[in-house]
Amino acid sequence: MELSTILIIVSAVLTGLTAFFGTKSELVKRKLNEAKNLLKEAVDVFTVSVEAVGDNKITEDEAEQIKTEVKEMIVALNKLLGKTV
Repeated sequence: MELSTILIIVSAVLTGLTAFFGTKSELVKRKLNEAKNLLKEAVDVFTVSVEAVGDNKITEDEAEQIKTEVKEMIVALNKLLGKTV
């Protein structure tokens, strides 16, 4: 099973947990949504990286796209951890 498939499954589970706990705790709901967003950003980094190395060469544009996706993932991680940057 590919990493992206695993991350999508985990994201779906988190969505289900969000629905279940959402009525019980807004904090849990918010944190699960933040975790889901982090996983989405991680999948984006993975996807862009795989596409970039597909031809065994990373162009400057591809490197910039990877860098942008990594920055978005870091923002999502910091939000989940409650850090402001």
